[in-house]
Amino acid sequence: MSTETLKQSLNSTEKHPLHAETEVAYNTGDLDRWTSLYEENALLCATSGDGFVVGRQQIRKNLERFLALRGSLTAKTVYSVENDDLVLLRGIFTLSYTDEDAKPQQMIAHSVEVAKRGSDGLLRFIIDHPVGAGQID
Repeated sequence: MSTETLKQSLNSTEKHPLHAETEVAYNTGDLDRWTSLYEENALLCATSGDGFVVGRQQIRKNLERFLALRGSLTAKTVYSVENDDLVLLRGIFTLSYTDEDAKPQQMIAHSVEVAKRGSDGLLRFIIDHPVGAGQID
């Protein structure tokens, strides 16, 4: 990859396809579609930043909790850096929903992800840290 290509990906305002797919999968309530964005043995860090789950089935269980909120997800790609079959992503995800007391709520996650292109040509997350780019207190 040339330096110019790297610069373009760091300054791009386009939503990365994996972020776009995450947004669509959440907003359509399609857990299978959302889960399919992860490699079979991917690692998902807990949103609390404490602990992680490994494997698509465990990730699926974690994602179900967010779908249960029946909210609206928007994704923004801050940057993506690609080198051969690997991509480093940084995103901002905003989940707006209504809590059980009918009060509007919002979660904002500053994420860092690593994705890998499989033999089928598709990129899938291998590491997803939803709060990995947040401020450290």
